[in-house]
Amino acid sequence: MLRKLRIVLVLLTTVVLALGTGTAVLGGTGGAPELTGREIMDRTRALELIRDITMDMEMTITNHRGQQRVRALTSTSLREDDGTEYSLIRFTAPADVRGTGFLSIQDPAGSDENWIYLPALGRERRMASDERGGSFMGSDFTVEDISINLDEYTFTTEGTDTVDGTAVYVVGGVPATADMARDLDVSKRIYYVCRERFITVKTETFDETGNLVRVMTTGDYLEIGDGLWMPQVSEMRNVQANTSTRLAYDNITVNPGFTADDFSRRQLSRVR
Repeated sequence: MLRKLRIVLVLLTTVVLALGTGTAVLGGTGGAPELTGREIMDRTRALELIRDITMDMEMTITNHRGQQRVRALTSTSLREDDGTEYSLIRFTAPADVRGTGFLSIQDPAGSDENWIYLPALGRERRMASDERGGSFMGSDFTVEDISINLDEYTFTTEGTDTVDGTAVYVVGGVPATADMARDLDVSKRIYYVCRERFITVKTETFDETGNLVRVMTTGDYLEIGDGLWMPQVSEMRNVQANTSTRLAYDNITVNPGFTADDFSRRQLSRVR
């Protein structure tokens, strides 16, 4: 099951979720944050600063026995001047997932549209909102991890810290409604955001009972524009199931010139 990718990424954006703006820090690393939780999270959304982006991804899924499955994907995203965001993901290998496609269209003036194409069915299907808590193609990422909408959370600053020597803001995010928390089985997320580059270096997700379930980390950062950074690697670990999923990003191209026509539903069934 898939929803929207807001390069993200993370898948990716996410993920899509770990991109940074490189904006200057607004306070000393030892003092209290001068930004609100939402302002900090807004600054992690590099998609706001670029029009479109494309990349290749390699997904490595490791089960609790250490056995691995590797999948290849391509991801493209577009943000138009009116704020409409498009994302299209295609699985290109191996054969059992090749041709699977996912399309997300987010209209700031309306509701999201999320579509999945499965070759075995031979048609696209619109996804229901209660599918967001499901696994993203059998990985440790959920659909919501990939497609989080900041407007659906309440964010608060929880101070500052360091992660592997990096000074970070600590931001808590709580689902806006009890129904959403129940559907996602998420009570809270904790984000550790680099104070210099506004990249999310770590995210902790807690289930509805308050137990830590998943930890995402990012690394190997690449400057893809003037002061615009993104990780080349993201890893999600399920600490309860002892499984993990690693995403490696390659062939990243910023502003290749996509248009809305490249994100129509008919594109879902086109295998490249």
